[in-house]
Amino acid sequence: MAKKKFDREQILSFLELIEAITLTESYQKTLEKLLEKTAEVLDVQQGCILLANPKNSEELVIECAFEQKARPKGHRINLTLTAHPNLYKAIFQNAVFVRKGGPEEDVEQVLYIRLQTEEFLGVMVFGAKGEKKEFNPDDILIAQAISHLAIASIQHGRIIEKNERLKTIISERMSLADEIRNPLMSAGGFAKRAFEKLNSGEIGIDPKILEYLKRALKNYQRVENLLGELLKTK
Repeated sequence: MAKKKFDREQILSFLELIEAITLTESYQKTLEKLLEKTAEVLDVQQGCILLANPKNSEELVIECAFEQKARPKGHRINLTLTAHPNLYKAIFQNAVFVRKGGPEEDVEQVLYIRLQTEEFLGVMVFGAKGEKKEFNPDDILIAQAISHLAIASIQHGRIIEKNERLKTIISERMSLADEIRNPLMSAGGFAKRAFEKLNSGEIGIDPKILEYLKRALKNYQRVENLLGELLKTK
């Protein structure tokens, strides 16, 4: 591989990469910015991010991509069944590696950046084509640095996504609690007055029935209090 130092534009892109992945507001935006800025740093026009299926780590799903006509977003790839039998092994043996591109890929070389913590998260893939026909040693070094940024940004993005889901769930639960509480309070008012009337002795009623009504009213008050405490957390 030919030795080539990074130019000013690539260094700026790397700094923009660091900024972009810390400021994005959603998980998908994080992935898109991560892919876009990494491609600028490496000076390539083809790439994608594939993340492991939580239920099957041997299956990767393309989360975002550009210039990947044959394999768009959502495409699933089973590494053990790939056309390159040694690829699966190579990904798990190397944090970053380069292999020669195949005719179906329309690239000279392919760069792989493994995303790994205690678990295998996925892989970033970039193709060298056109004016850039190969990846140089500097590309490998910068890709190793990017892998750590990518892992951190993906984990951060997942936390954001999880928090957003929790906010939605909590909001829905609060709305439901409001809808339940309003008619419950109305019915409870009638129940209290009815119990007071029966308990006064003005109307003859079996003591056992009166005891059941007393228990039901107590349980109602308990539910109303629980809903009240829940709605305080708004």
